[in-house]
Amino acid sequence: MDYGEKFIADGGYRSGGIFSVTPDGLNNNHQRMQSVVRARHEVINRRLKQWGILGQVFRHPLDHHHKAFYAVANITQIVIEEESTPFDVHYIEE
Repeated sequence: MDYGEKFIADGGYRSGGIFSVTPDGLNNNHQRMQSVVRARHEVINRRLKQWGILGQVFRHPLDHHHKAFYAVANITQIVIEEESTPFDVHYIEE
């Protein structure tokens, strides 16, 4: 991300507004579109969590953990590209 840029998060992630924007409702079209973008991102998170690597005891040295996560992320990306893409988001600003 560029300096000063923020990411959109749900209420579960709090940075005190330093790094993230957490819309508090669906008050206008902009917030509705942000909600759709967050929902699509949660689809990807669910696919990564299905592997169970974040909730399992890692039985190898900790410096190998990133390799396992990288492998899962790559496999998930291939599945998205070849088989099952999440829904499209057409972000329309007013």
